[in-house]
Amino acid sequence: MLKSKDYAKGDNGEQQEKFSYFLINYKEATSEVVERAVATVQMAWLEIADQAARRIRQRRSNNYIFNHLL
Repeated sequence: MLKSKDYAKGDNGEQQEKFSYFLINYKEATSEVVERAVATVQMAWLEIADQAARRIRQRRSNNYIFNHLL
C-alpha cells in the first residue's frame, strides 16, 4: 500500500494516479474490516438469541413437568 511520502515523487499526473490507487486500496481494506465487524456482531446476536431460546424452552419444559407430572 502507498504511503503519503510516495505522493511527493513524480509529476502531478503520477501523483494523482498513485493517490487514486491509495484510495481504492484504502476503501477495499476498510470495507473488508467493516464486513468482518458486521459479521461478528451478527454472529454474536445469533448466539444470544439461541441461548435465550434454549432458556425459554427449558423453562417451559420445567413448568410442564412441574404442573402436569408432579
